[in-house]
Amino acid sequence: MKKIIYTFFLFFANYCLQNTTCFAQAYQFTQFYASPTFLNPAFVGSGNVCSRITTNYRIQWPSIPGAFKTYLLAYDHSISKTNSGIGFIFANDRAGSGNLRSTSLGAQYSYQLTLSRKWAFNAGFEAGYAMRNYDFNKYVFGDQIAYGTPTSIEQSGNDQVQYLDFSSGFVLYSEKIWAGFSARHLNQPNQALQGGISRLPVLYSVHGGYVIPIAIDGEDGASKGKNHSVTTAFNYRSENKFDQVDIGVYYTYYRQLVFGVWYRGIPLLKAYKRGYPNNDAIAFLVGTTIDRFKFGYSYDVTISWLAGYTAGAHEISLSYQFCPSKKFRKSAIPCPKF
Repeated sequence: MKKIIYTFFLFFANYCLQNTTCFAQAYQFTQFYASPTFLNPAFVGSGNVCSRITTNYRIQWPSIPGAFKTYLLAYDHSISKTNSGIGFIFANDRAGSGNLRSTSLGAQYSYQLTLSRKWAFNAGFEAGYAMRNYDFNKYVFGDQIAYGTPTSIEQSGNDQVQYLDFSSGFVLYSEKIWAGFSARHLNQPNQALQGGISRLPVLYSVHGGYVIPIAIDGEDGASKGKNHSVTTAFNYRSENKFDQVDIGVYYTYYRQLVFGVWYRGIPLLKAYKRGYPNNDAIAFLVGTTIDRFKFGYSYDVTISWLAGYTAGAHEISLSYQFCPSKKFRKSAIPCPKF
């Protein structure tokens, strides 16, 4: 069975090189709230911090040759005098035995509007530059396998494409509730590597959640304050004919330890093909907060037909804020940080 899967991935990579249109997975993170400015540019400058730097690393399906590897580095800063936030984001994704690479760099801006004593609204925009390329010499073609000789397929000069990419979004929130919407690739840039036209579809995301504070009583019956909480959150993504839902729950212990579980898929509402239920993974998360530093680790257990052959997915997130949150009074979006 493993040989069949490996052959499928090899065939898929070669097909992409020889055809102008090929669909692939848009990179994503299980800990999408640990990379909030990637999820939605409206999160830029949020989180009750003056400045913040975050980084994420994900390796998906490590037991398959050419596993998907994604790196993200983001910085954002809040400008309280103008109720604004600015940020920069860098992302790199590598997939397949041919080292198909996607690299992007974006500048972000957000503005916060206070609606009432309890509600606020953030709107954000991102302007980015992206590049996709591959390494032709790492591919293995059919004539090489059949005859044991160098391939007769000539390398095309169009092994790299560059384009501008624009995104936008908003988020409405109170002390315990938030709901947001974002749209990436608004200009639908052409990402074809071999000439022709292959438009990048708009990626829509609807996300939100609810925080339930929990007060823990001490031995003397006195409340220790609401330092514990349970948070439910979701993220629905739709791109062209494909969609998915991430839904999960976090438990935060004394604002320092976080434990969570997530499910990804839409098993009851939609199947891409008859007989193939839309199930992807169940993810488990653990995180910790130490002063201004946050660390999270998650592992995805594959529950689709690839279960047992992919070894799931590992993901790590790191975040550091440059000033204590208690000294910064800008309204914060109460979303989880992992």
